Amino acid sequence: MIYPTTVIRIFGLLLLSLQPLYSTAIFAKSESQFYSIDAGPLDQALSRFGVQAGINLAVSSTLTEGKYSNELQGNFSTIAGLERLSEGTGLSFQLNANDSFKLHPTTVP
Repeated sequence: MIYPTTVIRIFGLLLLSLQPLYSTAIFAKSESQFYSIDAGPLDQALSRFGVQAGINLAVSSTLTEGKYSNELQGNFSTIAGLERLSEGTGLSFQLNANDSFKLHPTTVP
């Protein structure tokens, strides 16, 4: 026989085990963290950034070919870091519903 208090404890432990995964996805976009990425080929800089930020980036090599990133040194939110790396490239990022980011050409109105 399973007692109600046992069910509540199991459910509580389940929620606690999921909390770190849930928090990372929510706060990764707004919380600041330290990055150390040298200026260089955009595709390489974005790859390093994705690993350091713990995010998924959808990047087409045809968009990044021949483009170079700025240096990213210091504390930045995920969005501010992506903006800094892609500044001056004619490219920007879109946050998708699944918390991933997609690179696309900047549209000029």
